[in-house]
Amino acid sequence: MKMVNSRKPNIALITLPVGNNPGKSFVTKSLKLLEPLCNELFLVTGNFPTVKSNKIRTINIKCPKRPGADRAIWDRVLGLLLIQLRLSLKLTQISPQTDIVIFHLGGELNLLPIFCAKALRKKTVMFYYGVQKSREMKYNEPFGMGGLIFPFVAKVLENIIFRLVDRIVVEAETAIKYVSFGVSKSKVSADGAFYVDANCFRLERELNNRRKLVGFIGSLVPVKGVINFVESLPLILRQLPDVEFLVGGSGPLSCEIEDRLEKDGLSDKVSLTGWLSRDAVVGYLNQMKLLVLPSYLEGLPNIVLEAMACGTPVLATAVGGIPDVIEDEKTGFILRDNSAESISRGVLRALNHPQLLEITRNASALIESKYSYPVAVQRFRNILVSLC
Repeated sequence: MKMVNSRKPNIALITLPVGNNPGKSFVTKSLKLLEPLCNELFLVTGNFPTVKSNKIRTINIKCPKRPGADRAIWDRVLGLLLIQLRLSLKLTQISPQTDIVIFHLGGELNLLPIFCAKALRKKTVMFYYGVQKSREMKYNEPFGMGGLIFPFVAKVLENIIFRLVDRIVVEAETAIKYVSFGVSKSKVSADGAFYVDANCFRLERELNNRRKLVGFIGSLVPVKGVINFVESLPLILRQLPDVEFLVGGSGPLSCEIEDRLEKDGLSDKVSLTGWLSRDAVVGYLNQMKLLVLPSYLEGLPNIVLEAMACGTPVLATAVGGIPDVIEDEKTGFILRDNSAESISRGVLRALNHPQLLEITRNASALIESKYSYPVAVQRFRNILVSLC
């Protein structure tokens, strides 16, 4: 396979069945970035709608029932193996028309398809996103590999995959260290960050024309630190009683957050939105004076990039790929830690910062220069060229 003027490569994008809106958005963006770089693109997955494109062929496998925590361990393992066998069979069928095989969404759960691709002598790429979370947490999650077999075995299998694939792609420079052990650093690329849709996420209301609305937008799960944010609200209100708050998103902590706000008498000061559509996220980002993301672990969060594109300053913990985009008091604000006290101090510092407007402009310029669609396409082109 050669990335030369004679012919663009044919690409197979292999993912586990997609069953939620974030997963579908993940695959949709991947397709949009790969489409201009290939001659033909095969999407092999499950539960994904047919894409209207002359270049893209959607191949959905038959999906068994999702391996939920209520099913026996052997049943869950067999379900996962069946999915992998079906993906491998489809890959074998399209093999004569394929030059490069790219694995997304659960690379370590695609063990059999990766073996299949290597047996077929194809160039292989694994997009390994959210790597800090995966290395430190996922082996204990019920739907991950570690929830199906012993965590130690899961780690061994993942390390085997790292050695098998030709290229491992992460989304930020700071993420390279999580996959560089045991493999050549030249095999790992930090060109995998997606793009921010400038037609959607853009400045609609100048920061000076927004009320003092401080918010969190994301999944309401422990790893996001949303409870820490809620605990900081009384501390913030002692210093800034005119601030309003927003908690946008849904998740298992919804009821606990609602109970805490009612107990603290803050229900009238906090808007709980529930799940948000993309348009709703854009609207809220253009109302907010500050977005707070006090996560324990992250990859490179889309919400951070989207807020920066909307001219909304971001206060976040320095985890995952966040330090790649947020430089304290230059393009945003970094928390010392994600305790309630630290969040309170960070909010006060950000809202009272004399160069707050300049910081948001720096952030918007960074998004345009490094995370626009044309720039992301060029980064993905670099990945493909590196396989030659």
